[in-house]
Amino acid sequence: MSTAAKLAVSLAAPVSSDAVMSVAGRWWAYTTRGRTLGAWAGAGPVVDLVGAREGATHWLDLIEELWPGLPVERDSAVVTLWDERAYSVLPHDPDTSFDGSGRIVFAGEHTAGDCAATMEGALRSGERAAHGIV
Repeated sequence: MSTAAKLAVSLAAPVSSDAVMSVAGRWWAYTTRGRTLGAWAGAGPVVDLVGAREGATHWLDLIEELWPGLPVERDSAVVTLWDERAYSVLPHDPDTSFDGSGRIVFAGEHTAGDCAATMEGALRSGERAAHGIV
């Protein structure tokens, strides 16, 4: 549905799990237990803003501004780009039921009908699936 980019970079020392979001930039970065930092930029304008097409340098600069003191090993950075249909599938067939009436309950933005491919769709589908299980 859109372009997206992911940044993966090693950390010089272990850090606890955490995440930060650039509200103005609409991208986020996160750590998981261990020595890795990930960052995600979805949509063409955001991918361009972080400079992902040119490599990791500008994105790492933005991360250091947003998250000072993180022990980033800049030379280890890898940027992956998805230029078409990056993080969504086409909206489901309207004749397919995702109401939770069966033994398997599906959730995800791609099951959200008119809200497919949006965070709102992801949230609505999660609520629908939870109600279906209950």
